[in-house]
Amino acid sequence: MARLYADEHFPRIVSELLSTMGHDVLTVQEAGNANLGIPDPEVRQHALMMLFLWKKACKRN
Repeated sequence: MARLYADEHFPRIVSELLSTMGHDVLTVQEAGNANLGIPDPEVRQHALMMLFLWKKACKRN
């Protein structure tokens, strides 16, 4: 399983297909960050922070 953060340029249908295949996909729309014109480096930083928090939460369980 892959954990993915899809920005607004990533096709929604592909995100949905990946989800049905068992991957964990969060879109910018779901995260409340759509149509804000967030620069790519900030999108990347957000995705990395979410990965860090996810890994930290998994270690607790």
